[in-house]
Amino acid sequence: GGPPPASIPALFWECIRSDSHLSSTGDRVRLRLQHGKLCADNEALVLWPTSVHVAALFASTALSIWSAVIARTRRAVPGSAAFSWMMMAVALWSFTSAMHTVVGDREARIVIAKVQYLGVAPIGVLWLLFTSQYSRAAWPITLDRPLRIAMWIVPALTYLFVLTNEEHQLHWSAIQSLHT
Repeated sequence: GGPPPASIPALFWECIRSDSHLSSTGDRVRLRLQHGKLCADNEALVLWPTSVHVAALFASTALSIWSAVIARTRRAVPGSAAFSWMMMAVALWSFTSAMHTVVGDREARIVIAKVQYLGVAPIGVLWLLFTSQYSRAAWPITLDRPLRIAMWIVPALTYLFVLTNEEHQLHWSAIQSLHT
């Protein structure tokens, strides 16, 4: 009994006093203090930094979608379409990063990482398109369409390599969990 020591948030005190709790999978997880940190099965629990990180990613997702919607309503502004698509890609990237953080299953995290690249891969091209349109930079007239198509080769190949990584390991040479 008694109050928790100053180094332990009250939220965790009941878990420590009961010495164990059920994890999300129903397995019993032993909690203990190790080097001044609350630990479960010898791994430090990182709760509040992860919560803040995930909240920031969800906020980024919402703000990116809001920016994309605003940009789409201003079609007369040069680069608005490219900016809108870029912000939707950022929203997808932020959302999948948040989901990657909160999901514990290894296989699900790999799938989420692959979906994440739908947002990651096109950012560079969309940024170039937005800045060139917004600044009204002229592309060579004869190469305009072929250049714009050629720019999408790298993002397309990147995403193809991500989707088929298990066959060749050209994008990720190894996928392993790092305990931080």
